[in-house]
Order: sequence, then C-alpha cells, then structure tokens
Amino acid sequence: MDTFIKYIFIYQYCIYTFFHLIKQKYLYQSRRIFLFLLTICLSSLTYLLKKCIPIISDTIPITLLWIVLSLLTSSPKISYIATVLSFGISYGIFAVSCSLVLLLLMPLYYQSEHFPYIFFMLAVGILGSLLITRLLKIRRFHNGMTFLYSVRFTNSGMFVCLFCMLILSYMHSNNTPSFKLAAILPLLLGVSIVILICWWQAQLTKSYRHKLQTLELESLRSELREKILLLDKLQKENTELSRLIHKDNKLIPAMENAVYEYLRSDFPDRADALSQGDLLIKELQNLSQNRHDTLSAFTSSGAQNFSTGIVSLDALLNYMNKRTASLNGNFTTHIFQPALSQLLDIISTDDLVHLLADLIENAIISISDCSSRDVKLQIYQHSNHPYIELSDTGIPFEISTLMNLGIKASTTHADTGGTGTGLMDIWEIKNKYRASLHVIEYETVSPFQKNVSILFDRKNQYLIYTWRHEQIISNIQRIDVHVLENNHTSHLI
Repeated sequence: MDTFIKYIFIYQYCIYTFFHLIKQKYLYQSRRIFLFLLTICLSSLTYLLKKCIPIISDTIPITLLWIVLSLLTSSPKISYIATVLSFGISYGIFAVSCSLVLLLLMPLYYQSEHFPYIFFMLAVGILGSLLITRLLKIRRFHNGMTFLYSVRFTNSGMFVCLFCMLILSYMHSNNTPSFKLAAILPLLLGVSIVILICWWQAQLTKSYRHKLQTLELESLRSELREKILLLDKLQKENTELSRLIHKDNKLIPAMENAVYEYLRSDFPDRADALSQGDLLIKELQNLSQNRHDTLSAFTSSGAQNFSTGIVSLDALLNYMNKRTASLNGNFTTHIFQPALSQLLDIISTDDLVHLLADLIENAIISISDCSSRDVKLQIYQHSNHPYIELSDTGIPFEISTLMNLGIKASTTHADTGGTGTGLMDIWEIKNKYRASLHVIEYETVSPFQKNVSILFDRKNQYLIYTWRHEQIISNIQRIDVHVLENNHTSHLI
C-alpha cells in the first residue's frame, strides 16, 4: 500500500511537470479526471511489477505514460524527452521531500513504537506537491522547454534519455551486480543527469539567440519596407519636380521677356501702362505662389510627421525630435498602427508615454557626447506580441548599471546629472505588465551602438545580448538576468 501511494504522488508530479515543461494546459476537467485515473492504473502496475518483474517496474509504466501523453500532444520525441525529465524531477522531489519529512518526524518515530507509515508517505506526498509547484516557478523552469519544438534539438535529448532509462532498468535487475558495477551505475546515472542539465542550458541559450536574431531581422525587414515606401514616394516627387522644372524652363524665360518688353515699351496712355503692369505683376505673383506651395509640400513630406492619433504621444515625439535636432542629431520613428493599437490594449496611454519618454530621454543623453547622434524608435509586432525597440549610437551602459537595473537607481551619466530614475521607472513598468526587457549591444556603431527593447510577451524576462558577455558574466550577482554572446559587430543585414 505504501508503494502504491508513493507512485500515485510521483506520477501526479510527473504529469504536472510534463505539461509545464512543454507549455501546454491540461486543466480541462475531463482531462484531469482521465489523468488521475491513469496515475492510479500506472501506480497499480508499478506495484505489481515491483513484486514480479523488478527489472521493468519503472520502464514499462513510464513507457505507457509516454504513449498516452504522446496521444495528448503531437510529437512522440518531444513527449519522450519531457516524460523522462519529468519522471527524474518527480523522483528527485519525492526523495528530497522524504528526507525533510524524516528529519521533522524523527522525534515522533522514536517516541512511538507503532508509528503509522502510511501517514509518513502522505506527509511526504503533500510536501512534495508544494515543492514541485515552487520549483516550476523558478525562472529556469518557468518557461518550460519550448525550444524542443525545433526538430534539431531532439536527437541528443533522445539519446541521453534512452541511456538514463537503460541504466535505471539495469539497476532494478534481480541479478546482484558486483561491487564495482554497483558503484559505477549510480555514477553513470549522475553523469547522465549532469549532461541533461548542460544540454538543457545549451538549448535554452540557442533558443534565446535564435529569438533575438529573429527579432532583429524582423526589425530590419520592417525598416526596409518603410524605406521602400519612402523611396517610391521620393521617386514620384522627383518625377513631379522634373516635370515642373521642364515646364519652367520655357515659362520663366517667357516671363522674363515679357517684363523686358514691358520696360522697353512706350505707352502713350499712363492708365494703359499701369493696367499692363498690374496684369504682369499678378501673373508673376501667381507663378511664385504656386511654386512656393509646391516646394513647401515636397519639403514637409520629407520631414518627420508624428501622427499616431494620440495627442500626448505626438507631443512627446515632437519634443524629443527637437531635443535631438538641437544636438545636431537624427530622430526617426517607424510606428505600425496595428502594433500600436495592440499595445494600447495591454498598457495604458499614460504608462506608454512615460515608458517611451524614459527610453528616448536615456538615448538622447547617451548620444550627447558622441560624434554620431542617431536615435530610432520602432513599434511593431513580433510573434503576435507588440514590440518597442529603441536604438541609438550612444555610449554603452556601464556593467554596474546593467547589474543594478531594477534593484537600485544607477546611471552611466552620473557626471552630467543622471540619477538612474528613468531606468528604475522602465523596470517598474516592465514588471507591471510582465514584459521582457532586451538589451542588445554591438561592438561598433554600425549603424547603432546599442538597442533597448520591450517585448510585451507576459514572460517578464531580462536578457542581455552583448559582445562583452565575459565581463558581464563575471560581475553577475543576480539570478533573473540571462547574458548571451553577440558575435555580430553590427546589426544583421
């Protein structure tokens, strides 16, 4: 009975962990009932196999669990890796829970000659349930193993998991192994677990890098689309100006000749002379006004036009444009209305304006002492999530600023009056909406030195993608930051 209760808890942990790792919901009422009945069946099967055929007492139930979970998902390979990992995590949690309960109940055990062992197993199971839920809220496990959906990641995981299952099967064999083999097998199992953890870490890193490269490529594609539209518009304006110049090449000499003839004419009647002069002046004024209006329209179309439909946001962008222009810099924006509309469904207008004000203000401060002064704001969609991206050619963040971000006010520009309040406000808004903060740094200013982005994906991540990864990693004293190597000296092309 004790073994039966033990495996009910372990298989419950395993199923809960499995769906968490692959980021799929399983809390439908009918599915919960089915999975609970499945755990009872698997626990009964394990109990019988322990009595009869110990060598397959774990592998057969795990295999059956994998088959059932594969039917509920869509990929047998991913399901197998996630099932084996979930079983290992569940077994480990149960062992830790058992040790903790044993330490707590040891005094009662020695005081009572007939301590009910079933109560001990129930206490272990309940404590394990609390531990497994807390474990899966840790940042490393919180986002699951979504990288497994890329086929190239599954083969190595399959090999290691199969190796672990073979060792587990051999350890449950009835044949008594030699002393050396008995010592080697747990060692091999431990090494396999370490390899699994390292493999998991490597795949997470690759997944983050791929995600960042996708974001950057999408940003460049959106910018390219904007440039193509602008180029088409400029070509049309150039055609119109060419037509106008071609027309004026004939009209201006004709008007010049008319003025010359008027001045040389000898009008016998003064009233006639004034009438002719008045007509000539009106014609010249109409021509001048027409050309002025045409050129003004062309000039204004090439300038920044902040028309987002949000008065406070337009006012902010105009103000920041003037701030950048006062430094002889360039401030450009590419805002896609569908992304902005989606963004306003998530974040309030006041918070959005506040967030953009702090991001742009920090960028303007960072470019003030640089020879190249460019700031670019983009708002677009990435994987159906709104994405704010701010790039600039300013100096990089100090490492202490990156490490203290969100913990205490810290600034790279303390000598010029910076307080770090803006960065703290950015962090608070990020946490409020559970958005992800991405800081991307490039070794050369081509075309930008750094990029600070906010992705509203409800993942609440903090990611640094930099060529200074070794320096930053050596200074890390917090667990909520991911640092990845950026081998690109500039934006991807």
